[in-house]
Amino acid sequence: MARIENKLEIRDSNGVLKHIIHDVGEATLDMSVNNPAIVSLTCPISPQIAAGLADLDRPNAVWVWQDGVLKFTGPLSLVKTTHSQGLKSIQIDTLDYMASLKQEYVTYYDGNDSVSDHISAILAQQVSTTPVLLGTIEPTVDRDITIEQAYIYESLINLRDTVGGYLQVDPYRKLNWYWAIATSTGQQIRYRKNLTGLTKSVDWLNFGNRLYIYGDGCDLMDAGMSTLYIEDTDSIAKYGLCVRTIHAGHFTSAATMLAYAQLLISQMSQPRITYSADIVNLADFGLTYEKLELGSWVTLINEEIDVNVDVQIVRLVLDLVKGQNVGIELAAKGLDVCDLIPGNYTL
Repeated sequence: MARIENKLEIRDSNGVLKHIIHDVGEATLDMSVNNPAIVSLTCPISPQIAAGLADLDRPNAVWVWQDGVLKFTGPLSLVKTTHSQGLKSIQIDTLDYMASLKQEYVTYYDGNDSVSDHISAILAQQVSTTPVLLGTIEPTVDRDITIEQAYIYESLINLRDTVGGYLQVDPYRKLNWYWAIATSTGQQIRYRKNLTGLTKSVDWLNFGNRLYIYGDGCDLMDAGMSTLYIEDTDSIAKYGLCVRTIHAGHFTSAATMLAYAQLLISQMSQPRITYSADIVNLADFGLTYEKLELGSWVTLINEEIDVNVDVQIVRLVLDLVKGQNVGIELAAKGLDVCDLIPGNYTL
């Protein structure tokens, strides 16, 4: 298998090439579901790097190409120069344009429209000179939402929590919302064959199978429920009753809050099981990046700890220098609803 060819560049806000980054010591592209992608690289300060230091300033951005395909673009977030024991190096970190939505603000918005219309109206409130654009929005359902003094990223995540699916901002700054971001390839990942290490985590922190939820002047009975709570009876029978209560003041529509509660109870009624692993040299095992795409479903097998389960790749850390090394995080259940407490959106 041919080696993956990665190219790292600095370009201005119009996409004009300013500098190609050579002599990279370490570089990774870290991608996770429903979160901004991150590129981090470290270089010794060679004559070529020194010549390009003037380009490491905003509004210039980092671009990453992989085998001729644009994989990532993002504005500079950290440039750190270190001089230690006679050696000088530079660290460059950047996040994709989804992160910029964490600084963009919605003063007020109210509407009962399709998801696409909501997003179009919300994105129109950006003030950046390089705004995120409307891309492919697959959900077509209507939602009744009110946003008052909230960041755009938070507002989009709250809306997504009532629908499901996956948000991403692509290298062309387009916001896309897909029902699924990858398909099953039939790939098997086996311990000792593909993996150098495997860690299984069972997280009960956000577990609950009966959920009471209260919005801004509304509750589940306002949405037609016979009780103030929603529950999963199969989970209660298996694990016993675990009650959670959420005060979700950003919901003013009982119907929208019910849709959120239905998605959330389906997620939180099972413990979150994740696996983290390192794969060294994909080429040795006949694997490619295409078969380990973010969101792909694969079969994870480890006979020694009795694991044989279909899992989703929810995080990929690609080595942009040693192109066949990959770190992965796998989840036994698809993650399309965020953590239990509203306002905490860590997947």
